Amino acid sequence: MAITKYGIISDIHKKPEYLDQIVNKLKVEEIDKLILNGDIGDSWLKIFRTLEVVSKLDIETYIQPGSHESVEDYSNVVFSFCNKYSNFIDVIKNQKIENKDHDLVFLPGSDFLAGGGYLLGDFEEWDNAVCKTQSDEFNYLSNIRVLDTLVSDPDKTISICHVPRKFNDLDSSVDYAYFAESATGIVTSGEVIEKAVRREYSSHMNKLQLDRNLDKLAFSHGFTFKRENRGNEELAKSYESNGITKAISGHFHESSHRAHDSNSILVPEGQFTDNLFYNSGAADYGLAGILCVDGNKVAYKNINVKH
Repeated sequence: MAITKYGIISDIHKKPEYLDQIVNKLKVEEIDKLILNGDIGDSWLKIFRTLEVVSKLDIETYIQPGSHESVEDYSNVVFSFCNKYSNFIDVIKNQKIENKDHDLVFLPGSDFLAGGGYLLGDFEEWDNAVCKTQSDEFNYLSNIRVLDTLVSDPDKTISICHVPRKFNDLDSSVDYAYFAESATGIVTSGEVIEKAVRREYSSHMNKLQLDRNLDKLAFSHGFTFKRENRGNEELAKSYESNGITKAISGHFHESSHRAHDSNSILVPEGQFTDNLFYNSGAADYGLAGILCVDGNKVAYKNINVKH
Protein backbone atom coordinates (compact mmCIF):
# COMPACT_ATOMS: atom_id res chain seq x y z
CA MET A 1 0.00 0.00 0.00
CA ALA A 2 1.30 3.48 -0.88
CA ILE A 3 2.60 5.79 1.84
CA THR A 4 0.34 8.74 2.69
CA LYS A 5 2.11 12.03 3.40
CA TYR A 6 0.40 14.60 5.61
CA GLY A 7 1.73 18.13 5.89
CA ILE A 8 1.09 19.59 9.35
CA ILE A 9 0.93 23.30 10.20
CA SER A 10 0.06 24.91 13.53
CA ASP A 11 0.78 27.95 15.72
CA ILE A 12 0.65 30.80 13.23
CA HIS A 13 0.78 33.88 15.45
CA LYS A 14 3.29 36.69 14.92
CA LYS A 15 5.16 35.57 11.80
CA PRO A 16 2.52 34.91 9.12
CA GLU A 17 5.12 35.60 6.44
CA TYR A 18 6.57 32.14 7.10
CA LEU A 19 3.29 30.53 6.06
CA ASP A 20 3.83 31.17 2.35
CA GLN A 21 7.31 29.66 2.54
CA ILE A 22 6.05 26.63 4.47
CA VAL A 23 3.27 26.02 1.93
CA ASN A 24 5.76 26.29 -0.93
CA LYS A 25 8.07 23.80 0.81
CA LEU A 26 5.24 21.35 1.43
CA LYS A 27 4.32 21.61 -2.23
CA VAL A 28 7.87 20.66 -3.19
CA GLU A 29 7.66 17.72 -0.76
CA GLU A 30 4.57 16.52 -2.67
CA ILE A 31 2.39 15.95 0.37
CA ASP A 32 -0.92 14.18 -0.21
CA LYS A 33 -3.02 15.92 2.43
CA LEU A 34 -2.75 18.82 4.88
CA ILE A 35 -3.63 19.16 8.57
CA LEU A 36 -4.08 22.58 10.21
CA ASN A 37 -3.67 21.67 13.88
CA GLY A 38 -4.87 24.76 15.72
CA ASP A 39 -3.80 28.34 16.37
CA ILE A 40 -4.29 29.26 12.74
CA GLY A 41 -5.30 32.84 13.60
CA ASP A 42 -6.56 34.96 16.49
CA SER A 43 -8.95 37.03 14.35
CA TRP A 44 -11.24 36.38 11.41
CA LEU A 45 -8.80 38.17 9.10
CA LYS A 46 -5.82 36.03 10.14
CA ILE A 47 -7.85 32.83 9.89
CA PHE A 48 -9.04 33.93 6.46
CA ARG A 49 -5.48 34.59 5.31
CA THR A 50 -4.26 31.21 6.57
CA LEU A 51 -6.97 29.34 4.71
CA GLU A 52 -6.46 31.45 1.61
CA VAL A 53 -2.74 30.64 1.51
CA VAL A 54 -3.11 26.89 2.08
CA SER A 55 -5.90 26.67 -0.51
CA LYS A 56 -3.14 27.03 -3.14
CA LEU A 57 -2.06 23.46 -2.38
CA ASP A 58 -5.41 22.23 -3.74
CA ILE A 59 -5.37 19.07 -1.62
CA GLU A 60 -7.59 17.56 1.06
CA THR A 61 -7.20 19.84 4.10
CA TYR A 62 -8.35 19.12 7.66
CA ILE A 63 -8.92 22.16 9.87
CA GLN A 64 -9.29 22.44 13.63
CA PRO A 65 -8.92 25.22 16.26
CA GLY A 66 -6.45 25.50 19.13
CA SER A 67 -6.03 28.07 21.92
CA HIS A 68 -6.56 31.36 20.06
CA GLU A 69 -9.59 31.03 17.76
CA SER A 70 -12.88 32.52 18.91
CA VAL A 71 -15.97 30.47 18.10
CA GLU A 72 -17.56 33.26 16.09
CA ASP A 73 -14.51 34.12 13.95
CA TYR A 74 -13.41 30.55 13.38
CA SER A 75 -16.80 29.03 12.63
CA ASN A 76 -17.83 31.75 10.20
CA VAL A 77 -14.59 31.75 8.20
CA VAL A 78 -14.22 27.96 8.13
CA PHE A 79 -17.86 27.56 7.09
CA SER A 80 -17.28 29.95 4.20
CA PHE A 81 -14.15 28.15 2.97
CA CYS A 82 -15.65 24.68 3.34
CA ASN A 83 -18.56 25.82 1.18
CA LYS A 84 -16.18 27.18 -1.43
CA TYR A 85 -13.65 24.33 -1.45
CA SER A 86 -14.90 20.74 -1.35
CA ASN A 87 -11.43 19.58 -0.27
CA PHE A 88 -11.61 21.62 2.98
CA ILE A 89 -12.91 19.61 5.95
CA ASP A 90 -14.02 21.10 9.25
CA VAL A 91 -13.08 18.31 11.68
CA ILE A 92 -15.39 19.66 14.36
CA LYS A 93 -18.09 18.13 12.18
CA ASN A 94 -15.96 15.16 11.11
CA GLN A 95 -13.83 14.06 14.05
CA LYS A 96 -12.92 10.69 12.56
CA ILE A 97 -11.48 10.22 9.08
CA GLU A 98 -11.28 6.56 8.10
CA ASN A 99 -8.73 5.37 5.54
CA LYS A 100 -7.96 1.84 4.38
CA ASP A 101 -4.89 1.41 6.57
CA HIS A 102 -5.27 4.15 9.22
CA ASP A 103 -7.78 6.36 11.00
CA LEU A 104 -7.34 9.99 11.98
CA VAL A 105 -9.19 11.11 15.11
CA PHE A 106 -9.34 14.83 15.88
CA LEU A 107 -9.74 16.59 19.23
CA PRO A 108 -10.39 20.30 18.55
CA GLY A 109 -9.49 23.08 20.94
CA SER A 110 -7.14 23.50 23.88
CA ASP A 111 -7.11 23.21 27.66
CA PHE A 112 -5.41 26.63 27.81
CA LEU A 113 -7.38 29.40 26.12
CA ALA A 114 -5.54 32.54 24.99
CA GLY A 115 -8.52 34.48 23.74
CA GLY A 116 -9.98 31.42 22.08
CA GLY A 117 -13.31 29.75 22.63
CA TYR A 118 -12.70 26.03 22.02
CA LEU A 119 -12.17 24.44 25.42
CA LEU A 120 -10.77 20.91 25.54
CA GLY A 121 -11.45 18.94 28.69
CA ASP A 122 -12.88 15.88 30.39
CA PHE A 123 -16.55 16.75 30.77
CA GLU A 124 -18.67 14.13 32.52
CA GLU A 125 -22.00 15.74 31.66
CA TRP A 126 -21.27 17.17 28.21
CA ASP A 127 -20.99 15.91 24.70
CA ASN A 128 -19.28 18.32 22.31
CA ALA A 129 -21.43 21.44 22.47
CA VAL A 130 -21.54 25.21 22.24
CA CYS A 131 -22.42 27.00 25.48
CA LYS A 132 -22.80 30.62 26.54
CA THR A 133 -20.43 31.99 29.19
CA GLN A 134 -21.16 34.53 31.92
CA SER A 135 -19.65 37.28 29.76
CA ASP A 136 -22.13 36.47 26.96
CA GLU A 137 -19.39 34.92 24.82
CA PHE A 138 -19.65 31.45 23.38
CA ASN A 139 -17.36 28.54 24.17
CA TYR A 140 -17.29 25.21 22.40
CA LEU A 141 -16.71 22.34 24.81
CA SER A 142 -14.57 19.65 23.20
CA ASN A 143 -14.81 16.46 25.26
CA ILE A 144 -11.80 14.15 25.58
CA ARG A 145 -14.22 11.33 26.37
CA VAL A 146 -15.32 11.24 22.74
CA LEU A 147 -12.18 9.16 22.09
CA ASP A 148 -13.93 6.24 23.77
CA THR A 149 -16.36 6.12 20.85
CA LEU A 150 -14.04 7.31 18.06
CA VAL A 151 -11.29 4.72 18.56
CA SER A 152 -12.30 1.37 17.12
CA ASP A 153 -8.84 0.00 16.22
CA PRO A 154 -5.97 1.44 18.31
CA ASP A 155 -3.30 0.08 15.96
CA LYS A 156 -4.79 2.08 13.08
CA THR A 157 -5.49 5.23 15.08
CA ILE A 158 -3.55 8.50 14.87
CA SER A 159 -4.72 11.24 17.23
CA ILE A 160 -4.50 14.86 16.08
CA CYS A 161 -4.81 17.35 18.93
CA HIS A 162 -3.39 20.83 19.40
CA VAL A 163 -2.31 20.01 22.95
CA PRO A 164 -0.19 16.99 23.88
CA ARG A 165 -0.81 14.43 26.58
CA LYS A 166 1.11 14.64 29.84
CA PHE A 167 4.62 13.19 30.02
CA ASN A 168 7.31 13.38 32.70
CA ASP A 169 10.59 14.06 30.89
CA LEU A 170 11.64 17.71 30.50
CA ASP A 171 14.58 16.92 28.24
CA SER A 172 12.73 15.15 25.43
CA SER A 173 8.94 15.26 25.80
CA VAL A 174 6.55 17.12 23.49
CA ASP A 175 4.82 18.75 26.47
CA TYR A 176 7.86 20.67 27.75
CA ALA A 177 6.87 24.27 28.52
CA TYR A 178 8.99 27.30 29.42
CA PHE A 179 6.82 29.99 30.96
CA ALA A 180 6.76 32.90 33.38
CA GLU A 181 4.23 33.05 36.21
CA SER A 182 3.27 36.28 37.93
CA ALA A 183 2.65 36.65 41.65
CA THR A 184 -1.09 36.56 40.92
CA GLY A 185 -0.79 33.27 39.00
CA ILE A 186 -1.02 34.66 35.49
CA VAL A 187 0.99 32.57 33.04
CA THR A 188 2.73 33.97 29.96
CA SER A 189 5.46 32.89 27.59
CA GLY A 190 8.86 32.54 29.22
CA GLU A 191 10.49 33.64 25.99
CA VAL A 192 8.46 36.86 25.90
CA ILE A 193 9.37 37.84 29.48
CA GLU A 194 12.99 36.82 29.00
CA LYS A 195 13.33 39.00 25.90
CA ALA A 196 11.76 41.94 27.75
CA VAL A 197 14.16 41.56 30.68
CA ARG A 198 17.20 41.24 28.43
CA ARG A 199 16.14 44.27 26.44
CA GLU A 200 15.71 46.40 29.56
CA TYR A 201 19.09 45.54 31.08
CA SER A 202 21.26 44.98 27.98
CA SER A 203 22.63 48.54 28.07
CA HIS A 204 24.46 48.01 31.37
CA MET A 205 24.94 44.23 31.55
CA ASN A 206 26.82 41.93 29.21
CA LYS A 207 25.34 38.60 28.07
CA LEU A 208 27.13 36.56 30.74
CA GLN A 209 25.85 38.85 33.50
CA LEU A 210 22.33 38.70 32.11
CA ASP A 211 22.46 34.91 31.93
CA ARG A 212 23.54 34.68 35.57
CA ASN A 213 20.99 37.19 36.88
CA LEU A 214 18.02 36.55 34.58
CA ASP A 215 15.86 34.80 37.20
CA LYS A 216 16.51 37.50 39.82
CA LEU A 217 15.77 40.30 37.39
CA ALA A 218 12.53 38.69 36.28
CA PHE A 219 11.54 38.11 39.91
CA SER A 220 12.12 41.81 40.66
CA HIS A 221 9.40 42.49 38.08
CA GLY A 222 7.04 39.97 39.65
CA PHE A 223 7.72 36.95 37.41
CA THR A 224 9.09 33.49 38.17
CA PHE A 225 10.47 31.39 35.32
CA LYS A 226 9.30 27.78 35.27
CA ARG A 227 10.07 24.75 33.14
CA GLU A 228 7.53 21.97 33.42
CA ASN A 229 5.77 19.17 31.60
CA ARG A 230 2.39 20.82 30.99
CA GLY A 231 0.62 18.20 28.89
CA ASN A 232 -2.97 17.23 29.62
CA GLU A 233 -3.28 14.53 32.28
CA GLU A 234 -6.80 13.49 31.29
CA LEU A 235 -5.65 13.15 27.71
CA ALA A 236 -2.82 10.88 28.87
CA LYS A 237 -5.32 8.66 30.69
CA SER A 238 -7.57 8.51 27.64
CA TYR A 239 -4.70 7.70 25.27
CA GLU A 240 -3.57 4.90 27.56
CA SER A 241 -7.04 3.44 28.10
CA ASN A 242 -7.79 3.56 24.35
CA GLY A 243 -4.39 2.20 23.33
CA ILE A 244 -3.34 5.31 21.38
CA THR A 245 0.41 5.30 20.70
CA LYS A 246 0.53 7.70 17.74
CA ALA A 247 -0.33 11.36 18.28
CA ILE A 248 0.47 14.72 16.70
CA SER A 249 0.48 17.95 18.70
CA GLY A 250 1.66 21.57 18.66
CA HIS A 251 0.89 24.26 21.28
CA PHE A 252 4.24 24.34 23.10
CA HIS A 253 6.51 26.26 20.74
CA GLU A 254 9.57 25.41 22.82
CA SER A 255 8.91 21.70 22.13
CA SER A 256 8.88 22.16 18.35
CA HIS A 257 10.11 19.11 16.43
CA ARG A 258 10.44 16.92 19.51
CA ALA A 259 9.54 13.30 18.76
CA HIS A 260 9.55 10.28 21.04
CA ASP A 261 7.66 7.14 22.03
CA SER A 262 5.37 6.49 25.01
CA ASN A 263 8.41 6.27 27.30
CA SER A 264 9.84 9.61 26.04
CA ILE A 265 12.62 7.81 24.18
CA LEU A 266 13.74 9.70 21.07
CA VAL A 267 12.38 8.49 17.74
CA PRO A 268 14.79 9.44 14.91
CA GLU A 269 13.52 11.43 11.93
CA GLY A 270 12.51 9.18 9.04
CA GLN A 271 12.24 6.00 11.12
CA PHE A 272 8.93 4.16 10.81
CA THR A 273 7.40 3.14 14.12
CA ASP A 274 4.08 2.20 15.70
CA ASN A 275 4.78 4.45 18.70
CA LEU A 276 5.26 8.18 18.05
CA PHE A 277 4.38 11.42 19.80
CA TYR A 278 5.41 14.35 17.61
CA ASN A 279 5.28 18.13 17.93
CA SER A 280 5.21 19.21 14.29
CA GLY A 281 6.66 22.66 15.04
CA ALA A 282 5.46 26.23 15.40
CA ALA A 283 4.95 28.06 12.13
CA ASP A 284 5.96 31.23 13.99
CA TYR A 285 9.47 29.76 14.04
CA GLY A 286 9.29 28.84 10.34
CA LEU A 287 8.64 25.23 11.30
CA ALA A 288 6.17 22.59 10.17
CA GLY A 289 6.12 18.83 9.83
CA ILE A 290 5.30 15.91 7.58
CA LEU A 291 3.78 12.68 8.84
CA CYS A 292 4.27 9.66 6.59
CA VAL A 293 1.82 6.80 7.18
CA ASP A 294 2.50 3.27 5.99
CA GLY A 295 -0.06 0.83 7.37
CA ASN A 296 0.03 1.01 11.16
CA LYS A 297 3.49 2.62 11.19
CA VAL A 298 4.40 6.28 10.89
CA ALA A 299 7.49 8.39 10.37
CA TYR A 300 8.06 12.14 10.51
CA LYS A 301 10.06 14.73 8.62
CA ASN A 302 10.84 18.19 10.01
CA ILE A 303 10.35 21.29 7.86
CA ASN A 304 12.35 24.45 8.60
CA VAL A 305 12.08 27.38 6.20
CA LYS A 306 13.83 29.86 8.49
CA HIS A 307 17.26 28.36 7.84
